[in-house]
Amino acid sequence: MSYGTGNWVHSRVSSSKHERQSIVTLVEASKKYAGLRWSGSKDDPQNIAFSGEIGVNPSQMQTKIRAFIRFGFLKDKNVCPLEWTRLGEIWRNLVLNGGANLANYTDRLEDLILASALIFYSFDSNGISINPTTNYRPIIELFQIADKNGNISKSALERLIGVSNLSYWLKDLVNAGFLKQINNHFQIGDKFPILMHAVRNTSLQTNLTDSDWKQIKDDCLDNRNSYKSAILAELTRITEGVLDIEATLPLAQKDIVSEVLNLIDEEESTEIEQGDYKVPEEYGKAKKRKKQNAWSKKVREDYNYICAVPQCDIRAPEFTEAAHIKKYPEKEEREGHRANPYNGICLCPLCHSLFDKGYFTLSDELKITLSPAFSNLASHRLREAVEKSQNQKIKMPKRFLPKKEFISYHRTKTFRNS
Repeated sequence: MSYGTGNWVHSRVSSSKHERQSIVTLVEASKKYAGLRWSGSKDDPQNIAFSGEIGVNPSQMQTKIRAFIRFGFLKDKNVCPLEWTRLGEIWRNLVLNGGANLANYTDRLEDLILASALIFYSFDSNGISINPTTNYRPIIELFQIADKNGNISKSALERLIGVSNLSYWLKDLVNAGFLKQINNHFQIGDKFPILMHAVRNTSLQTNLTDSDWKQIKDDCLDNRNSYKSAILAELTRITEGVLDIEATLPLAQKDIVSEVLNLIDEEESTEIEQGDYKVPEEYGKAKKRKKQNAWSKKVREDYNYICAVPQCDIRAPEFTEAAHIKKYPEKEEREGHRANPYNGICLCPLCHSLFDKGYFTLSDELKITLSPAFSNLASHRLREAVEKSQNQKIKMPKRFLPKKEFISYHRTKTFRNS
């Protein structure tokens, strides 16, 4: 059988919300069946028990799992436990913990995951293929039948897709934002304009193997993905909306927002590594937060997540913070200070607070200098650790030694010298 124009293959599992919710249940249940080949015999008692977790038979379960691998939510593997893709893991956290407050953003992420998978869909004589550069790509064909205004008639879509799978494909294409329905005709969608532009104008690498493409589909933020920057930009657009309501969220949901930002700050981490330390005011909220997250990780990693105060014994990623030496709100100058790892020091929360309030500073030799006001502080074990560190050199970072210009700023502008 030939697949292509007039015969677009489909698993006949839709990308509807009901189906997506069932796959969350299935992934959680798969942990109990570690080592089970879910794609194996439909008569296997374990496969029967596994499929029963969502009230279907093994054949239906296998179809659903294969569909959600193709939809971009699950990694392509045949053995339990099932694993989320990189974007699928973010979505799963939002589904389980985001609640009604983040429901709109969960929906947008669902649609972006589907769009990020469909751009790689391709058909060969056997059906859906791995390598999108050597076979028929339905998304490219869809763009080509639209008129100059982006309009496509339903009859044109029937000729392109084929009647038998038309309803399934239309649902997926609308959910993914590639199409929108206007009365009795369709139009190329505008839900993810940056990604759409990339697909139309960016060529995929042609020297990648099937194994490479499998890895890219498991993690669409892989550096070999020609559309990576566009997908990150669309994720940032979604996150901008979340940050607009972040202040109103309960703590657990704020933590989820932070987790999402931590997973997508790779571009900002690269910028910092290449010496781009500025965070201009015109950056959007998400871009600013991602760059600050990347800066914080880089500083804390450089100190091995150990508080730099000599006599403080706090160490651990969850109990240390990156402190700006020159305060973040100050106007950017020359090379920039807001995301400059040479303007950071790793401290525990209490030492961070004391440093920011000027109760201690650093000498040019990186020794702890206490403020005269320090003696007014209430006694506390960590306060005593700072006090015992007077005139001692901080614990040294591996790479980013605090610069004298930033230390001088802290002594002059922040330190309580009287």
